Amino acid sequence: MKASPGFFRVTRQVCKAEWAYELSFVWDSKENYGAWKESDLQKEVHAIYQSALEDCGIKEADVYAGARVVDDF
Repeated sequence: MKASPGFFRVTRQVCKAEWAYELSFVWDSKENYGAWKESDLQKEVHAIYQSALEDCGIKEADVYAGARVVDDF
């Protein structure tokens, strides 16, 4: 993902009370994020992601995903 133009960072959060595990992948602009979504690299990374989910016995349909706007202060 570091090879993706505009890729900024990854954050990981874990709620220890519920063991909810969250990852955030951040790009520097909507345009660069859009380019990532259409890239061959995204397809490669997504295939690895799907394989990892299967290895853990998790269905992709059970994983919540969505785009967010991030502000750093």
